[in-house]
Amino acid sequence: QQGQGQGRRQHVQPPPVQPPTEARDGVAADEFVLRIDRCVTPAAFIPECVVCIVCTDIVDPNRATVFGECSHVFCDACLAAWSSKLAAASTASTAVRPAAAFVKRCPTCNANRAVASPLKSGNAAVFRIANNLQLTCRNRDLGCSWTGAIADDDAHFKACNPAILPCPKPACARLAAAIANDRSKVQALEHQVTELTASIRKLKAAKNSSESLLKEANRRIAGLEYENGTIQLQLIAETNLVQTLKKHIYEVTTFDSGTMQVD
Repeated sequence: QQGQGQGRRQHVQPPPVQPPTEARDGVAADEFVLRIDRCVTPAAFIPECVVCIVCTDIVDPNRATVFGECSHVFCDACLAAWSSKLAAASTASTAVRPAAAFVKRCPTCNANRAVASPLKSGNAAVFRIANNLQLTCRNRDLGCSWTGAIADDDAHFKACNPAILPCPKPACARLAAAIANDRSKVQALEHQVTELTASIRKLKAAKNSSESLLKEANRRIAGLEYENGTIQLQLIAETNLVQTLKKHIYEVTTFDSGTMQVD
């Protein structure tokens, strides 16, 4: 018997998988509350066949779930995360089989694929049992008194807008008044920022328009100055030509007068 006991593979327990820090089931981590903690039925009386072994929460009938004939149930995402951790652990221990061995077998029953329970999905009976459990609202601490089926939990939470009841203690009332005052100041400042941003945008547009007009005026001035310089050069040339012609006429006239006197 001792030899047989040594030949058996050890029972594999899933490593702990912490709830995601960023989101779970599409809900932000700071808004998520475990379904099992909000269940009207005490945890001791909740059937194990509807509780995921990895996250220890009640499975959601609206989302992918994996189960075995052994009654072990997994959230599909939890099983994937557990398999990834198991694959990493298999490199350090030969007693733990790779995650690939558990693709179609229940990893909690036995490490031997030959005797482990096959995994399936879409167990309507498990979903009906889970959906018959009544949950309280995730905003129950804020005063929401809703209770309903798991299948309606997400829809209610998206539409839930609980009214926060005032605290009778004077300190809380003063704090609430201070918070409301600060909130109004913040809203006023945000309004001012919006107006200033719009004004800055208009001034920038006017500046760009003025700069464009200034550039066009400078271009036209430069063109006129160039044209004026060209005309001045032409004027100088024409003036020189006139002076040359006058000199030539004077010389010709003087020459003709001298010739006539000699004759």
